[in-house]
Amino acid sequence: MSRLVLIAFLAIANVGQARAQDLERLVEEDVFLFTARAFGDDFFEGIRFQDDARNEVEMDFDPYSRTRIYSIRSDQTELSFFRWVMGPDGEAVQETVAVADLEDVESRALLAFLSIRDAERNLPYTVLVADESPGAFEAGSLRFLNLSGSSLLARVGDDTLPLGFGFGGDIRFEDIPSLKMPFEFAVRVSGAWKRIYSTNISLHPELGTLAILRPPRDLDSTRIQVELKQSRVFPEIPEGAGSEN
Repeated sequence: MSRLVLIAFLAIANVGQARAQDLERLVEEDVFLFTARAFGDDFFEGIRFQDDARNEVEMDFDPYSRTRIYSIRSDQTELSFFRWVMGPDGEAVQETVAVADLEDVESRALLAFLSIRDAERNLPYTVLVADESPGAFEAGSLRFLNLSGSSLLARVGDDTLPLGFGFGGDIRFEDIPSLKMPFEFAVRVSGAWKRIYSTNISLHPELGTLAILRPPRDLDSTRIQVELKQSRVFPEIPEGAGSEN
């Protein structure tokens, strides 16, 4: 192994170790953890917030995956995001661009940033919040994020449920099926349900499953896009650690 390769390997190992230690610290401390993902025709650049140490943090969005884990104070019921813009007097000022409502979430969350104006707050972005606290999104759980633009009817195995806009339609299987189940979606057209997506799905025996539903890829198609995510995002909480609130 050349010296250059060895140095690169050690650098990567040190970064991985430092990140693992940082995650362990976050779990042990009384903080609220979240990750985020952005959807829509926007670059989502320069979006910032204050973390649990009141440091200013700029978020790093990826179009295909979640951000890294961020931490804020555990007593926060909402989180404001801002950008630095040039004010009328030529000085940089903070401009609020989005607000996430965390009131009903205990300790872990996925934030979905949408390039849709928040009409209630009159802000450039809408933020949807999904609870991923321990016990809220575990093995056998199936959750939907409907961004297809339509109200849908979903079929999962023998279960049928309506899906509106955003997060919702959570299903929890106590006994995780070992075989694939029907996984279908339909939309109301001219007074009747039209199937617009059909496949089979397997749930992960140890992880929750998030189904992200998007509009059809082609303008002349009615088949929606479905992205399934099954991954362990947040570190497990040791017994007795973290917040008890």
